[in-house]
Amino acid sequence: MRAHLTADMATLRRNARARLDAIFADRLPDARLQAIRQAKLFEAQMVLTTARPESELPPPLLGAEARTRGMTVVKMALLVVNQAMASAQALAAAEVERQRAQMAIDEAESPAELDEILAVHAEQHGKDRTHGG
Repeated sequence: MRAHLTADMATLRRNARARLDAIFADRLPDARLQAIRQAKLFEAQMVLTTARPESELPPPLLGAEARTRGMTVVKMALLVVNQAMASAQALAAAEVERQRAQMAIDEAESPAELDEILAVHAEQHGKDRTHGG
């Protein structure tokens, strides 16, 4: 009986990890928006690390957004870098939380414990996408 429960728990743990990943995937930025943010960050780093006269043509994304916001390209670059750092910190915190939940899943001794771990994270982070909730 114990061997059967162990085999079942291994399968349940794998399934729980997949559900946990789906829960946390909802917290990741959309890939298309992330591509734009990465391009803006690249432009911002270029602006902040190279000596460019203000009269030189600004990078396309930062230049357009700076004009729209009524700020200089350098100020826009600083804003983009600060936003990128804040996003990176939030993602790091979420990843640490996900890893802790994975460890809890690995240590769970019953299906009820797995359900409880997943319920806590699904509640904290929105619906559990694997169940359409």
